[in-house]
Amino acid sequence: MIIESDAALAPVVARLRADGLAALDTEFVWTRTYFPRLGIVQLAAADGTAWVVDASAAGPALAELIADPRTLKILHDARQDLTLLASVTGAAPRHIFDTRLAAGFAGLATTVSLKQLLRDLLEVDLPKTETRTDWCRRPLTPAQLDYALDDVRHLGRLRETLLARVDERGATAWLEEELRLYDDPGLYAPPDPDAAWQRIRGGSRLAPHDQELLRPLAAYRERRAIEWNLPRNWVIDDESLTEIARRRPTSPEAVRPRHRLDRERLRTLCRDLCVIVRDAAGTPVPEAGRPAGRRADGALKARVDAALAFLRQRGEALRIDPALLGSRAEVMALVEAGTGSEHPLGRGWRRVVAGQALSAHLADFSPPELFG
Repeated sequence: MIIESDAALAPVVARLRADGLAALDTEFVWTRTYFPRLGIVQLAAADGTAWVVDASAAGPALAELIADPRTLKILHDARQDLTLLASVTGAAPRHIFDTRLAAGFAGLATTVSLKQLLRDLLEVDLPKTETRTDWCRRPLTPAQLDYALDDVRHLGRLRETLLARVDERGATAWLEEELRLYDDPGLYAPPDPDAAWQRIRGGSRLAPHDQELLRPLAAYRERRAIEWNLPRNWVIDDESLTEIARRRPTSPEAVRPRHRLDRERLRTLCRDLCVIVRDAAGTPVPEAGRPAGRRADGALKARVDAALAFLRQRGEALRIDPALLGSRAEVMALVEAGTGSEHPLGRGWRRVVAGQALSAHLADFSPPELFG
């Protein structure tokens, strides 16, 4: 049975808020649109009692639960679900526990799936028989509903098991610091179109002046994808964007994008991309954006590799997933710009357990590429 109204959901939410704990998950469809389409929400109490909520009932009662700072919400890989729920309900999520994040502080990989966690820690084997379900179609079968509820039934017990392992490592305060980041409403804001170029496949291999053009091209695609509610690559794919940045076509006929648009939107796209190319003509390339040469690139890579090796050893010594200390992109930014309070390794628990020591390590590090 599916809860299909806010009125029917209200007593369930009242029970969960009285208990102070709610397991939470969503199922959605995200194949033909920019924004995911919510299908159902799954809720469970601490004792494993679980409910399926239709997307049409995701209203004030659910919003109150999500925003309640006194009710702990347990999710696995929380950010995507919370971003969708914040968009649908208008609520700002508060008091979140992410079992995927906790797994990293429990000595497991932060990339671990819920299925793997439940099997390894609770000896619960979840079937994956409904992975291709269209969660927006009705009616859903009993098997589909049962499959969906399995994703929340065990989260309360899983949290307790993870917390015990985290405590064994002395990492409870670190986990709590990370979990507080989920209370930041900015975490669920839509992507910044002006930063979209950073996600373009192959963009980093472009010449500096072509990368400068890629920025407005990618921002334009992002805004059109949002406006038309289409997947980015349906508007124009990454390879086409990088080709335009290289070739700089000035007539709509020369654009030749790979796309999945109707004729009118395609005409608009090609016209606008040419305007962007023409506006960029003659723009000087900043000196800071010019290649530094293979020698400097080799030195940078050596320092990044040394930093990653240091963090890997530190994570292993702390018995947590080293990925929690810093990704390759974060380490690259650190090596290029130096430490600072604005960098993840320059503040909070990371600074204490690794950041300060890493700064000293890099200060003493001299890769062979710097000499000879």
